Amino acid sequence: MLHRDQTRSEELANGISHILGVLFCLIAMPFVIAAASRQHNLVTLLSVITFGVGMLLVYTSSVLYHLTKNGKTKRLLNTADHISIYYLIAGTYTPLMVRYLNHDTAVVFLGVMWSIVALGTIFKIFCSKQFEFVSMLLYLVMGWMIVFVIKPLWHTVPLVVLAWILAGGISYTFGVYFFC
Repeated sequence: MLHRDQTRSEELANGISHILGVLFCLIAMPFVIAAASRQHNLVTLLSVITFGVGMLLVYTSSVLYHLTKNGKTKRLLNTADHISIYYLIAGTYTPLMVRYLNHDTAVVFLGVMWSIVALGTIFKIFCSKQFEFVSMLLYLVMGWMIVFVIKPLWHTVPLVVLAWILAGGISYTFGVYFFC
């Protein structure tokens, strides 16, 4: 797909829609964190906070990127926007894996996941312009890592949660076409 710069109207629409994401996150996360704190489990609480931070990072960096005019700052914010995707993916998986996998499997899965986040962040900062496809590949690998733990999840995760995970994976996979 050929890349084209977005019009100012498109940038404004993207910025406004992502402001709504920031607001939703700021409104919803205190309730989610309160529910997690009632579990009296620090790991669960921290994993839910991790999800909230990932979501807030992705929406905030996107708002800043889309509402900034062209120039060096916009390019820097574009990099931050793309880096935040790694954090949202890993942040989304973190509470699910903590909740539904046994401890050892969750530690390995999340260790690999967060290692990819670190590598992807470093890659995006230092050499992503030459190899843009690597970021796409890392996003897809992270998003579909669930296939490696689907068997134990199948027996513990409610079917509706698995369906939402699958729907999210499919929609984000198709979204890669538009992101490229």
